[in-house]
Amino acid sequence: MSATTNPALLPLLLLSVLPVGAAAVYSARARFHSFKRWNAMQRRVRVFSWLLLDVDAAAELRSDTAQDALLNEHRRLTVKITDEGTSVL
Repeated sequence: MSATTNPALLPLLLLSVLPVGAAAVYSARARFHSFKRWNAMQRRVRVFSWLLLDVDAAAELRSDTAQDALLNEHRRLTVKITDEGTSVL
């Protein structure tokens, strides 16, 4: 008994591996784009956090009534970050 593969089966072997490779590429791209979105939102949240916690900016935020808008945007972004973190696993 020979341990070689029939040469006619080699194209079928390649065709059977193709969907797995395509799925891996699709999954890697989806994770990469998800990470880019997550990272951009994280940076925005850091800026909002810095504005909300900065001692020098606190008086201006209260006098301009911008604090509520910043807090609402901060909450909205943190919810989106959580959703993005769980969307592509």
